[in-house]
Amino acid sequence: MPQYCLRLILFATLLLSEMLAAAPLRTVARDSPPIFQLRHGRVGGICHDVLHAISRLDPQLQFDGVDKLASLPAVERGLQSGYYDVICGLAKTPQRENDDRFLGALFTIRHKLLQRADDDINVSSLAELAQLSHRHPVIVRRGSVFADLLRQQGVEIDDSSDDNESNLRKLWLGRGRFFYSAESILQSLRKQYNYQRETRLGSTVLYSQPVYMVSSRMLAPARRQQLEQALQTLRSNGTLATLQRVYDLED
Repeated sequence: MPQYCLRLILFATLLLSEMLAAAPLRTVARDSPPIFQLRHGRVGGICHDVLHAISRLDPQLQFDGVDKLASLPAVERGLQSGYYDVICGLAKTPQRENDDRFLGALFTIRHKLLQRADDDINVSSLAELAQLSHRHPVIVRRGSVFADLLRQQGVEIDDSSDDNESNLRKLWLGRGRFFYSAESILQSLRKQYNYQRETRLGSTVLYSQPVYMVSSRMLAPARRQQLEQALQTLRSNGTLATLQRVYDLED
């Protein structure tokens, strides 16, 4: 092959590599406060702030889709197929660990129950919840890690809806005794939909688990390393801890 052809191929390869490195990372949000939350038509939340902090720290790490919403099943399918490069705010499940790459923990969520204010029972364990669920299936978001965990613990569940507002209304209407989710999510929902007088949080943390930044397995290793380095910097310079305090998500 002529020398000039080799040089042309090398130049084209380098140019393509630079273009890919500069391309925005495809992502999406979901309405799951305070991880992401929709307020007055605008997306916010701790993951929204983390992604913007990463972009400020490393201008090569820009994100396309931060202000768009998708359902959790669509997020999982998009990660698996490579349609999305990175997603902020997912907990580990066996399926996700098989399909995706977990880059680093962002904060820890505490699992609690929400119940009506006039219900004075205090559930102290998942085993007790499993016993109570025979008469009162526990409301939980369909497709969530919360639903997976409760099934594993022998808890009978009502996961007929993947919409948290609908699940909150179901609890208030008496179509379930307990709504199981992360404490931070339940608190945000109570405030957002003005159910603070009608509902109360259980006093017991029934389970705790980390929440991560996750990338598609199809994302180039160099881009994944860039993300991991940026996350480590946010931890070491205190930015992540500050955001945890803002959203009441301190470990």
